[in-house]
Amino acid sequence: MKKLLTAGITLLLLAACGGAKTKEEKKAEQLNKDKDARIYGIESGIVELIHGENETKEIRYFDRWGTREALYTYINDGEGNFVHQKTAINIGPDSYLVNMGDKTGTKLSNPFGQFSGGEAFDFREGRQMRMAGAEKLPNEKVGSYDCEVWDITMFDVSTRTFLYKGLTLQEQIKMDGETHTSKLVRFEENAKVDIAQFAVPKDIVFE
Repeated sequence: MKKLLTAGITLLLLAACGGAKTKEEKKAEQLNKDKDARIYGIESGIVELIHGENETKEIRYFDRWGTREALYTYINDGEGNFVHQKTAINIGPDSYLVNMGDKTGTKLSNPFGQFSGGEAFDFREGRQMRMAGAEKLPNEKVGSYDCEVWDITMFDVSTRTFLYKGLTLQEQIKMDGETHTSKLVRFEENAKVDIAQFAVPKDIVFE
């Protein structure tokens, strides 16, 4: 009886040790989950766009295939300076939208987390374009990047979006007979992004 008890305890210990995951195994498991849910076809990167006549600047930081992302929006103050206006951060199931002017924000949580389905489903942005009724046109290049082109017209405003592996690298907006094209200032594909970029700003009052 004593031998059986000792053997049972030994088996339980072995099972416990065998079931414990190392830090590396947990990291690899999370990476696989992020890749399965990927929003973009790129693991990490930095994209900077200028919209209008230097009116608005957006800088997008992301890693984990886009399941962790931060979008910083700046407006031109009329004197050539860009002032930080808004910050949008997505980390897994949680989304934060922050107004940097009055230090207020909104937090939303999706209990199902993020899932894009990857290239087979046009990634997130392409799928949203398709659902909105946009027309997929022949690919075009933005710089050296071969992009999908989606075109949609709503309320007499035509928007053409250029997507590279799910990422917006350029937008063309036609309205009132004029065409406004965003400018790709910077694109660092598979860049190592500082984790501080995904930090929720302090002293924000969330509604």
